[in-house]
Amino acid sequence: MKKTRYDERHTLFSRIRLVKGTKEYSEFYTAHPHYQQKDDAIRQPEFHLNTRQDASFKTRVFPMTEALNPLLKSLHKTVETHPVSDNKITVGDAFSNTIKALTKLYGAHDVGIIKLKEDHYYTHKGFTGAMIGLSHYGETITPNYTHAVVFLIPMNFDYLKRSPHYETMLASLTTYHQIAQVGAQLAMYIKSIGYQAAFMSDQYYLAPMVPLAYDAGLGQIGMSNHLVHPVYGNAIRLGAVFTTLKLKPDAPIDFGLDAFCKRCALCLMNCPMQSIKPQKRIVNQRPFYRFDDQSCFEMFVNIGTDCGICLQSCPYSTQIDLKTQEAMRNDPEKIDQFLKSYLSKTGPKRRFSNKNPLLITKGGTDGNNA
Repeated sequence: MKKTRYDERHTLFSRIRLVKGTKEYSEFYTAHPHYQQKDDAIRQPEFHLNTRQDASFKTRVFPMTEALNPLLKSLHKTVETHPVSDNKITVGDAFSNTIKALTKLYGAHDVGIIKLKEDHYYTHKGFTGAMIGLSHYGETITPNYTHAVVFLIPMNFDYLKRSPHYETMLASLTTYHQIAQVGAQLAMYIKSIGYQAAFMSDQYYLAPMVPLAYDAGLGQIGMSNHLVHPVYGNAIRLGAVFTTLKLKPDAPIDFGLDAFCKRCALCLMNCPMQSIKPQKRIVNQRPFYRFDDQSCFEMFVNIGTDCGICLQSCPYSTQIDLKTQEAMRNDPEKIDQFLKSYLSKTGPKRRFSNKNPLLITKGGTDGNNA
């Protein structure tokens, strides 16, 4: 089966940064006119400015997110300019466990390793690095690295369960920056022992993250097309460090998620934009579902924050214990029994109110008007 490489220019977060009247805009939509009309309707990269909160809230909370980009920019610059040591150490397969332990010491909650293939990489760079001053749109990506250390950090679920309120964006951004700090430290370490390394962040990618994490054995792909981890569900953010350091790769895992998603579909039922589709498709031998990225982002623009309803509506995000997972593994009857008990406690709709916002959003506004 022929494998295809993704192009980062096609990702929604790259497309919405195209500016009308520019050469890049004209060339992209001439080649791909089916995106243009709906993309133009949601072309608001700074969608958080639409948040339905009063001026006091914005004055206090916006600096928390705006202050993160200079930090991220400095991390990328520091790692990029850090020299690769001439004193290369020799390692064997057992060193993979050292790298995993070190990644967890830096702050990751789970780690996997893959041997990179050409189809893991994007073909070209998009506009995702614009917020930290990276100007590389359209550059060809050469697969120079041989292995990737892939890791995850769970999001703050107390914040996430308030989806789709502003706390969701705070949970998302702070976790992305924790990911960047872990990646930067690991990349610096690897360069210091004599190997090339680069870390991925929410502003810099060489490859799409979900296929990497799936191949590294960190979870399975759920109906919302997020990676679902057996302990943390899909309430997670993913990071990776690409390197020339040869490591022992892991393999994909199967904890029965495919059968569970078919019986559950709470992410689909809760999605306010009906962006999640039940039709399955296989992309490069990995299972994905059909998904409408434009209607999903329309929700972001309308409410001025990350949505996140699909993340917090997944039962795995509330941490189903491993014994229960094994008991219902690929057993439709036991899955239905679990869901019946689960829904009797939570109800089919998992849209929490924001009447009791977290302390960080209090002071000058009650946070109710999102």
